Amino acid sequence: MATALANKQQLKPRTLGDFLRAANCPVPQEWMHDIRLGRTPFYHQVETLNHYGANVRAGDWSEPGTGKTFPVQAYGIWLVGYGNKVVYVMPPSLTPQFEASFQTMFPGIEQYVRVERFAGTPKEREALIRRYEAEGWPDVLIMSYRMFVGTDKLQEPGFDAKTFTWRTLLARGYTCVVVDEATAVKNASSQIHKAVKSFVGKYGPESNGVVLITGTPIETTLEDAYGLISILHPNRYGSKRAFDRMHCVQVEIGGFMKTVGYMNEDYLYQGLYSVGRRVLKKDVSDLPPRIISEIPIELSADHMRLYKKLVNERILEFEDGSVIDATSASACYQTMQQILMTPERYTDRPPAENVLLSTLDELVKSIGNHKILIYAWYRASVDKLVEHFKRFNPAVLYGGVTGRAREAEKQKFIQDPSCRLIIAQPRSGGVGVDGFQHVCSHAIYAEVCPIPGVFQQSIDRLHRTGQGAESVNIYVLVALKTIAVKLRNDLTRRDQEANKVVRDRRTLLADLIGEDGLKGRLD
Repeated sequence: MATALANKQQLKPRTLGDFLRAANCPVPQEWMHDIRLGRTPFYHQVETLNHYGANVRAGDWSEPGTGKTFPVQAYGIWLVGYGNKVVYVMPPSLTPQFEASFQTMFPGIEQYVRVERFAGTPKEREALIRRYEAEGWPDVLIMSYRMFVGTDKLQEPGFDAKTFTWRTLLARGYTCVVVDEATAVKNASSQIHKAVKSFVGKYGPESNGVVLITGTPIETTLEDAYGLISILHPNRYGSKRAFDRMHCVQVEIGGFMKTVGYMNEDYLYQGLYSVGRRVLKKDVSDLPPRIISEIPIELSADHMRLYKKLVNERILEFEDGSVIDATSASACYQTMQQILMTPERYTDRPPAENVLLSTLDELVKSIGNHKILIYAWYRASVDKLVEHFKRFNPAVLYGGVTGRAREAEKQKFIQDPSCRLIIAQPRSGGVGVDGFQHVCSHAIYAEVCPIPGVFQQSIDRLHRTGQGAESVNIYVLVALKTIAVKLRNDLTRRDQEANKVVRDRRTLLADLIGEDGLKGRLD
């Protein structure tokens, strides 16, 4: 275990051994002094490594862009030095760059530690398993959530790529799991949450190790914290119902219990931070400010008539003849926002003018000859914007763009001078992507991003180390007298609620774009 850090010193670790000693982590292997670092770690990264080493179960809630990869990889190598095997799980799109960064951060590490990525087709994974069984399993294994969960139908002693699961890893000596973008485990009923919790085991001295990493521990509502805490402190609440009784103010509406407020935020804060740590960019880097500007939009008269008609009817027909019943609140919200950007999907008589598109045209023109990141929440909106802006040779990132194609689109935006725009969904283009900040300082939200954590993460693709001296300019389009107003106001309210627990010393969204909300009725 790591010991507490002494007073801050001007440390300049040059080797992995220096890095560990600076973090007061005992150096278990002499070869660690031979591994030179790809760059000098910042002091907050030394503190983070100390935090991992001091806690068998650890949470890292540091903001994106503060450099969590460096210390968490050093931590994994440190554990390997004591004879452990470590598995890192994350979204599949992040696994290639995470594997490559081991060599970048720790040149020559392959001489001492086997780091491999478990991925590919079933046939390719089958070949990897055969090789692992013959040669021994890697010290460090990197994989997606889905690969970690597997089928959960392991039949020992034999298994194959189709029956591989987290149980396989336990049987092959893996003792620690690191979960990157850990909002994936916030839902305690999800397969990935159950798999991670089972892998770690019961709370106590025989527990396996776990590190949960996410810059947004409360992504949407305060209930998100339960899934994280139940892995780090499984005995703290005992059940989701106990959590709800402790923290949620609920009333019965239409036969269902609805959360209308929260309480006991101090106790929730203690649960997140007793083995959790959060580093803010503003505390560790001299970044230029981010400036968020709202652009209120009045729909054209025929577009507004169509919007009201479809919303009032609550039954919406697509161009292919399929019908969606928008009677539920969630479905209605989703569909109401899509009417704004892609009204033609719901009627054979779309409005003659879509003011959102014309506003985007004017905004792109006003920004001048700079690269621009445009976010749209829905896939259909992304497709429409790609077609609308094809003259700018746009790159595109959405959920269906993965692997090599994803990296190719990213590099197209960064390196191709003819590619003026990248059009992305906030979840796909706003998580785990680095490099945009070197070429871009303007982002436009063509649709309101309704989830505070996703909004913050997507902004942080630009507002991070490497941005340079330019301010990051964020533009949010909000169609007045539509559901977009409510989504925008809910965004700031949820951000304030989350801050009561996370307690960021940062400027809240309400301060940046107005606490009272836009003036615009929804009817």
